[in-house]
Amino acid sequence: MAAIKRLEVDRDADAGSLQRFLREAKLAGSLQHPSLVTVFDVFEDGGAHYIGMEYMQAGSLRPWVGRLSHERTPSVPDAST
Repeated sequence: MAAIKRLEVDRDADAGSLQRFLREAKLAGSLQHPSLVTVFDVFEDGGAHYIGMEYMQAGSLRPWVGRLSHERTPSVPDAST
């Protein structure tokens, strides 16, 4: 299953910020790890930007942002080692 997220872009944001965000989203799509949602595609249609990603039935992580202790967050190996 997949989920599509429409990116809300601040109209006053500079083009460089949007390009950096899209580049980072594409980079995230190249990562594979059991603790990461798989990003399938990043695309633009009619001026709106979208991310196609793995659907997680567990729901949004938004309520947990800033509330999880370091011990409760998954460990992701350092890619530089």
